[in-house]
Amino acid sequence: MAKFKVLNKFRDIETKKIYEPESVIELTVKRSEEVAQNLDDTYLERVKEDDVKAEKPVAEPDKGEDKEQ
Repeated sequence: MAKFKVLNKFRDIETKKIYEPESVIELTVKRSEEVAQNLDDTYLERVKEDDVKAEKPVAEPDKGEDKEQ
């Protein structure tokens, strides 16, 4: 499975799910090619795993306020 960023809103004809722009979804490469063939290549953009991790919020470092010593 590969991760793809949704560029334009669309409904998957197989799953009936509606995908919103800016969301990141997992599809097989074969399925993504089918989407591109049925719609066009402006609906999905493959993202690297590093890019997806960078989009996740980063927790703030523990400041030690709640720790007992």
